[in-house]
Amino acid sequence: MLSTISKALKRMESDLIVDRTSDGFRLRQPDKLLEKLSETYREPRTTKTVTLAIKRLPLTTKGNKLAAEGLTCIAESPLETLLAEGTQQTSLVLTGRSSIENYAVMGRQELPVLYTPHIDRLIRSWGERVEETSRFIDFELRGTDDPTVYFDVRMKQNLPFASPIQVFLECSAGDKRERETALQVKDLIFRELKE
Repeated sequence: MLSTISKALKRMESDLIVDRTSDGFRLRQPDKLLEKLSETYREPRTTKTVTLAIKRLPLTTKGNKLAAEGLTCIAESPLETLLAEGTQQTSLVLTGRSSIENYAVMGRQELPVLYTPHIDRLIRSWGERVEETSRFIDFELRGTDDPTVYFDVRMKQNLPFASPIQVFLECSAGDKRERETALQVKDLIFRELKE
């Protein structure tokens, strides 16, 4: 693994994408790096896919407390509630396409899709709160061991969003509308690099 990383860094250095410094390496051309990554991107290999419906869930503790005080609670999505209720002992992340709303403006009509290396274990941990179905689907799980999809997961409102780079790569490989969205995400990545 280290030899592969070393070869990749040497190649990026010769392509003037990175510079070697006394402290390590410095990214010189982020746009060229993203271009190379998108050219070689392949969807993660999945071992299993399951579609699930979420059974009616009670309000979270926070929602119950607000209701008891006579206050209105902003409703969480069923998926946010499900993820907040469980203690996750496994990696879980929305796909790049399902994470678009966290980084760019694009209407999403598809159901949320999440990657996990342990589908069966996760479904068992949710117990009666979910059921496998091909009708009235709330979300989809895809099994993958690919470590790149779990890199830089960003939590927001109990949802594990994919990194902006994963979103960029998946959208870059998509249709015209997704490629346009990838440009918005690319701008965000560059803004984060400048911070």
